[in-house]
Amino acid sequence: MNQVNIYKKNSNTQLVIECIAKQPLFIKGAFLIFALIPSIVVPAILFFFMTDENYRKMGTLLGVLLFGLIANGLFRIYLWNSYGKEIFIFDKNRINRIYDYKLFKGKTEVFEFNRIDFKIFEESQMQTKNTESVLDEVEVAYTQKSDYLIFQTEQLEIRGLLKLQRNDIEKVYEEITLFLK
Repeated sequence: MNQVNIYKKNSNTQLVIECIAKQPLFIKGAFLIFALIPSIVVPAILFFFMTDENYRKMGTLLGVLLFGLIANGLFRIYLWNSYGKEIFIFDKNRINRIYDYKLFKGKTEVFEFNRIDFKIFEESQMQTKNTESVLDEVEVAYTQKSDYLIFQTEQLEIRGLLKLQRNDIEKVYEEITLFLK
């Protein structure tokens, strides 16, 4: 199951929530094999075409580009399933979301807010409980299975990518509530 780490940084002015993707070894191995196949096939094709004097340059170039893009996409999936982290960095009025693949990071998304609500969402059956807090009314939806964390600002809804255990999401909710007081 996926894991959550919560800590403060920059002299307690930022709250960092790391949602870490944990996948079984079989899935990691399958993605690694599928990522390596195009990486091995492309040099082999190039070698055989380069030894032939009548090879087609454009076809070879397109083949290399196609297999390179496929290998890159599959390698990214492998990295996400092995080392992936969805990182939320909270300031007082801003959320930064970063996807960390260990070898590289995705684009940083910045969301500004004056007021924020938190939800726990499961795509199947859902029960809703309203509670009063420092942040006005907070709606929390409870379910029996793994859940998604949702931050809702005035403009948009930010849904976490990873499924988390309900107790992890409640811990995140408590830490954010304490941090934004």
